Amino acid sequence: MKPLHVLSLVVILMTPCAFAQEQDTGNALPLFAVEQQTATQDTSRPPADVVRVDSDPMIVERKEPVYPEAAINANLEGEVWVKAWVDRQGRVRDVQILKSDSEIFNKSVIEAARGFRFKPALIKDKPVDVWVTLPFKFRLAEKPSSVDHKRYDELSQFVRDVLECKAVDSTRIRALVFPEAYVAIGGEYIHLIDAIRSQAGAHKILEQPNRKITFTKYDMNMNGDASFMTVKTEGKGRNSKPRFHTLVMFSNAKGEWVIQEWNCSQ
Repeated sequence: MKPLHVLSLVVILMTPCAFAQEQDTGNALPLFAVEQQTATQDTSRPPADVVRVDSDPMIVERKEPVYPEAAINANLEGEVWVKAWVDRQGRVRDVQILKSDSEIFNKSVIEAARGFRFKPALIKDKPVDVWVTLPFKFRLAEKPSSVDHKRYDELSQFVRDVLECKAVDSTRIRALVFPEAYVAIGGEYIHLIDAIRSQAGAHKILEQPNRKITFTKYDMNMNGDASFMTVKTEGKGRNSKPRFHTLVMFSNAKGEWVIQEWNCSQ
């Protein structure tokens, strides 16, 4: 199965990796502007579809959409366009689907769009409500051609199991982790196999139950003898900060790809 991409600003998800992207149009977005709105605008109602403003709204905070699991399992790609009602405080008050290649993406896109924050549009230096359009693309990504796909799936599932606190037996650990591999967490450097096996070490790598893997990205060096996997996890709530795991892999004496190094952000 191919890894995937959910692009909402170049973001990549876990095995089979996915990444969804909100098209990069700079900070200013195409608007459904309001022709006759003024500072006396009725904010209890949505703005008109077309408003002429002196200053366009600007994105100050983005939320990445999660690639739906059902779409990942079906290897499904697609594109979704929404319009979002941005109020005077720069918050998104409503999101409406304009065009969607598949309903399977709609919920994820609406949730992501509601998480955007803007510098509001201005008319005569006063903020006004407007509609903006946001495009999202969901695309499958190819794994590096020189890497065995089955092995990459095994490695990705192993990483997912470790992060999700699932049991990993000694056979899998020996097969997929280089004996001298280490994990770097902040200022600590811990033997990776010991960290995975011991509860004291593992809790520094493991994610909390309410956190989810939102993308995975694969890269290969130019010589094709080292590969890199980047995993992003996110929790619920606006105050939750994303966490990144970067893994370095190489081909061992048997020609099998194994994890050599694991770096965790705090």
